[in-house]
Amino acid sequence: MYEVIVNPAGGNGRTGILAEKLRRVLAERNLPARFHFSSLRMGIEDLTRSLSEPGEDRVLVVVGGDGTMNQAVNGLQDFARTKVAFLSFGSGNDLARGLKLPRSPEAFADMLEDGKTKAVDVGVAAFVSAISREGKQLPAYERRFLISCGIGFDAAICEAARAGEMKKTLNNLHMGKFSYIYEAMKVIFQTAPAFVKIKDDSGEKVYEKLLMAACMNQPFEGGGFMFAPQASGDDGILDLCTADNIPKIRFFQAFPFAYSGNHVRFPGVCISRSRTFEICSDRMLWVHTDGETDAMADHLRIGLAEEKLQMIVKED
Repeated sequence: MYEVIVNPAGGNGRTGILAEKLRRVLAERNLPARFHFSSLRMGIEDLTRSLSEPGEDRVLVVVGGDGTMNQAVNGLQDFARTKVAFLSFGSGNDLARGLKLPRSPEAFADMLEDGKTKAVDVGVAAFVSAISREGKQLPAYERRFLISCGIGFDAAICEAARAGEMKKTLNNLHMGKFSYIYEAMKVIFQTAPAFVKIKDDSGEKVYEKLLMAACMNQPFEGGGFMFAPQASGDDGILDLCTADNIPKIRFFQAFPFAYSGNHVRFPGVCISRSRTFEICSDRMLWVHTDGETDAMADHLRIGLAEEKLQMIVKED
């Protein structure tokens, strides 16, 4: 039995339409499925938590965007006995891009029937010192991620996109990924660099004018920006892309080159690899996990969970 988790309001209602298409395809193939729709009372995390209680094998199917999948992995309880399939339908689709997942219900059903799985690394961001969107001090807490965790410029873009109307407009035009570019053009000139210390497995480095630090578990974020071309998501290593001491106009010039992974040729853009990163900033900065923002922080510890996510993937 496939337990299908859907946010019916996602994509301005288009995720619900996609879920109904998937329902028909699964029924035509006699693949048993129960559909569970999130609500204000029972969100994606709540549904996932209730459907992944320890004790039995199951397959969860998540339908939605990268944010929906992020909520699902944060609600997941039993990693060892739960397989997860992801039908991506959002503005970014970076997890599907990185894992080469099919995005049509028919091809997705083929993948389910094949049943091939891959053990995927799960990132963990520990917020040691953070404040809420409303400015209230928060107790220490953790958020899991599958794609990336970023602090600074890329997270500020995610927060601007969340708060603005442009993302909704572009989603309606099937151009949602361009909301990241649109917000980047505004945010870059509003973002002040920060004094940041980052400690990894090899030691500590000081960044005097850091614009961003994107800790990548997959190659892509922000709708196709290849910030970490070598990231694989299953090697037990995180890739950190940093931009430090770069004039804003030069950074703006370098930004489009991240689509092809050629941004690293610009002075001040670096990629380092480590199992863990500890980030301390001289001020509070926006933080995102898989593009989702809910807090600012000046102290983060980022690493990988002991458990791996058993994801159903396409046959090579």
